Amino acid sequence: MAKTQFQQEPMAIVGFACRLPGGNNSEHKLWSFLEKGGIAPNAVPPSQFNFSGHWEGSHKPGTMRPAGGMFLSDDISWYTRSVG
Repeated sequence: MAKTQFQQEPMAIVGFACRLPGGNNSEHKLWSFLEKGGIAPNAVPPSQFNFSGHWEGSHKPGTMRPAGGMFLSDDISWYTRSVG
């Protein structure tokens, strides 16, 4: 099988609301974060999810495969109240 060589393609973002992990809450912060090669913290906040109840590292069905995720550092209680 032949290897596919990576080719960088142009990208355009027309518009977006920005509330992303890593404190990226504006387009300027997001671009700076991406340009620097930033990686958002991936520790699971206990207030948002029972991590130990779903991850054990075995990769068995019904368990989480990654040991973390990308989470907002902001208070999300407004969201759970509006959806629940």
